[in-house]
Amino acid sequence: MTPAMEAPLGGLTDQIANRADDAVDKAAAQVGSGLRRATATAHTAVDRIATAVEPAAAWADQRGKALAATSMDFSETCSTQIRARPIASVLGAVAVGYFLGRVMR
Repeated sequence: MTPAMEAPLGGLTDQIANRADDAVDKAAAQVGSGLRRATATAHTAVDRIATAVEPAAAWADQRGKALAATSMDFSETCSTQIRARPIASVLGAVAVGYFLGRVMR
């Protein structure tokens, strides 16, 4: 697009945007109190939902932390067993892999 074509389009888009802003302002003025009531009702509903969901969110956060701690404990236990018996661990892993391979066929 040439610079000569961009200038009229830029003015046109500004003009359209201004008209849209004016239309929104006009509609908001006409709706006025109804819009304020609807907004207040929506805010009240959101606040009630947030209050109701807060305990569930706290529970999920708590359970997530507990799961992470349990996972770390399990990982440490496995690491300790592998360090104590590396040959038995490798043979066990090979046996499990072999049987899973046979079952998956």
